[in-house]
Amino acid sequence: MTDPIERIRRRTLLTRLVAGPLIIAMALWSLVPLQRPDLGSIAQAHLENDIAQTAPIEPLDLAAFDAPIWQEPKDAQATTLADTQARPTVRFPDLELIAIIRDGEQFRAALYLPSIDQLIIAGIGEPVGAGLSVSEVTADAVELEHAGHARRFELKKPQTLRLGAAG
Repeated sequence: MTDPIERIRRRTLLTRLVAGPLIIAMALWSLVPLQRPDLGSIAQAHLENDIAQTAPIEPLDLAAFDAPIWQEPKDAQATTLADTQARPTVRFPDLELIAIIRDGEQFRAALYLPSIDQLIIAGIGEPVGAGLSVSEVTADAVELEHAGHARRFELKKPQTLRLGAAG
């Protein structure tokens, strides 16, 4: 076995012998220029830059920003406009269907209204909010009516999670 201190001394000496010349070579290489600059090309570039700066600059036409970038084809635009005028849009209040409850032989819906932070349990024909009433309740969905328009809300099916090896 060799002495551990002697090993450390040899390793340090080896590091200095290998790394020292490499560090010196990199330092010298960084001082050597890669290419001599051509003063004629530099003067020509400055001259071209001066000529470009003395050319008159045209003012920006701001009317160009008012032009539409894309227009919908007239056929599609006409049908879209006719469709929106034919059936007015009715905005249903924001609500969530929480559960369907069996009450004897009938079903009742548990609805959450986040705008007023209230849970309402209602059956067929019962009002839920301003102008909103329950028109149908089934085991997995509820249909609400608002201003002559109906909207169906279905219960979200829970995701099942399987643990273990698939087989």
